[in-house]
Amino acid sequence: MEKYFGFHCEKGDSMEPEINEGDIIIVGPYDNAMPGDYVVAKNDEEEATFKQYKIFDNTLVLHYLNPKYSDIVLNKDKYKASDCRRGDGEEEAA
Repeated sequence: MEKYFGFHCEKGDSMEPEINEGDIIIVGPYDNAMPGDYVVAKNDEEEATFKQYKIFDNTLVLHYLNPKYSDIVLNKDKYKASDCRRGDGEEEAA
């Protein structure tokens, strides 16, 4: 039996216009993120973030949809590619 979980987007505008503050994100039990997937990634302090997993110039990044933010370079910044879990891309407004 697959287990899904949801989390509430509490603050920020980093994923606007697709995902807004107050939205609820549903995440499935997927292990292998592929470029273009939306992922939940945890850092060394066990903080989680929801971003799009992408490759730019052979570099893995967590991509913000809002262009006013710079991407997070995986394995260089606080987040590691091995800590990314794919979301199923579903959302619902709160």
